[in-house]
Amino acid sequence: RRLDEEEESNNWALSTSEARTGIHSIKSPDLDNDDRTQQNANVTLATGADWEAGNLTFYLLWDDLTYPWSILVLFINDAPRDDFLPRGTSNDEWVLFQFPLPPGEQNVTWQYVYNPLGLPNPPG
Repeated sequence: RRLDEEEESNNWALSTSEARTGIHSIKSPDLDNDDRTQQNANVTLATGADWEAGNLTFYLLWDDLTYPWSILVLFINDAPRDDFLPRGTSNDEWVLFQFPLPPGEQNVTWQYVYNPLGLPNPPG
């Protein structure tokens, strides 16, 4: 979900307002702007060298992702995952995603792209 106006920034934020389990989740920022320019916000999870091969498992809840105006892209080690394509709305349901990660240092980045004019070639 997006951050509320009082939490607004261009950074993802830790939130206690909604969580699938436990008390925390992260929220993407509201990137709407008066100039209607494309804005991006990234959040990255990095594993250590001692990471053993396993699955990255996460749940996602979203209000509205309408390509190409509002996009969420997943990168694993700087490569976009073409099989990660959340679109439309999740209808207030948390949706499970799972991707294998090899052992060692890994960087997993979620990129929220606000593209109000539907400009060509947004990431993903």
